[in-house]
Amino acid sequence: MQARHRIIVLILLALVLPAAPAHAGGVVSVCDEAHLLTALSGGGAVTFTCGGYIGLPNTITIAANTTIDGSGQLVTISGNSAARVFVVKSGVSLTLSHLTVSWGSDTSSDGGGAVYSNGGHVTIPTA
Repeated sequence: MQARHRIIVLILLALVLPAAPAHAGGVVSVCDEAHLLTALSGGGAVTFTCGGYIGLPNTITIAANTTIDGSGQLVTISGNSAARVFVVKSGVSLTLSHLTVSWGSDTSSDGGGAVYSNGGHVTIPTA
């Protein structure tokens, strides 16, 4: 195949194949820890198509800018009185909207059983 034909084929493939998303984020379709962690990987906007209680055995570290939005669902993310729910790393933003964060537990002297900001920024918009 000539170089000219290869270029044409590459251009056609670029036009036909879907582009990768420009941002991370995901949808939680089953309200459990595994699906939540998958949706949170890489940060971005996380939404829910399920409602329910998500009990966590371990703290979730937020290492990239993330919005968790439970709009339209009844979602509770809980530390089960055994783990802090979220830790937000330095320079990172976490926005929690339309969901409940409950029963976080801090066994250190840092405080913040539900959410601990380690130099990050946490926003909880009012309704």
